[in-house]
Amino acid sequence: MNKSILRRTAAALTMALCGLAITIVAATPAYAAATSREQATSANNSTATKSVTAPCPVGKSVLGGGGSISGGGGNVHFTRLNAVGGGTNGFVAAASENGNYANNWSITAYAICGTAANLQYLSAITASNTDNHKDAQRNCPTGSLPLHFGVQITGSIGDVIIGAFGSTVGWNGSKVSATRAPGGSTANWALTAHVVCADEDLAGRQMLWGDVVPADSNPKGKTVGCPAGKTLHGGGAVIVSSLGEVLQRAVTPSSTLGGITVNFIEDADGAAHNWWVRVYAICAT
Repeated sequence: MNKSILRRTAAALTMALCGLAITIVAATPAYAAATSREQATSANNSTATKSVTAPCPVGKSVLGGGGSISGGGGNVHFTRLNAVGGGTNGFVAAASENGNYANNWSITAYAICGTAANLQYLSAITASNTDNHKDAQRNCPTGSLPLHFGVQITGSIGDVIIGAFGSTVGWNGSKVSATRAPGGSTANWALTAHVVCADEDLAGRQMLWGDVVPADSNPKGKTVGCPAGKTLHGGGAVIVSSLGEVLQRAVTPSSTLGGITVNFIEDADGAAHNWWVRVYAICAT
């Protein structure tokens, strides 16, 4: 074969390889789009335990959410905050009186609704017994990361106070805690860690948090906003040193999904110790 033919063959091979290279497309990140905040409110009365579900519109999935308590002072606290997929496809918020509270109160559930790739709604529950304190944890499977944290008390719900529902140390799941209030009953109870998981390459996913310090005995509130160009998809809240005497009163996604706001107070008897809080916001493009 002469040099001219060799040159033409090499050029053709180079063009073929270049053409092949052009056809290789980088993997597209998984997507999520939080499109609305839906809400539902319970009756406003003196019923001791209430639960309400905020459903997502047809064609949208629940990504995360929150709740708020109106009335009740230091006598009413959350017993459940979690997203439920499947037929429910909404966010459940429940609360109960700690002791006998005679006045009216209500609870509102907020659902963050939208679309996301490969959502999974997972949970892990502890044994049901009379322990004073419990922790539970549920990690996301390999290849996915948390989009929202959730928590639920089953059993002696009026006497057990949620202390935390937030991220695991490894940032790959949900860790929750609860403690029996001082002087509470000795009934059996269980604690469930809930987590919504989405693909780990979710476009623009970012977990943010903010702390309210120093530790003291004052009521506390905190808002964590999402960066420009991102919207809130989920979150969580942690009371450090709740000891069953500090109540989460609001974990509220903003109506524009620009961030999340939390509020905490001591129970009606007050707490003899100092405490501080952390709030999580999970944002994505």
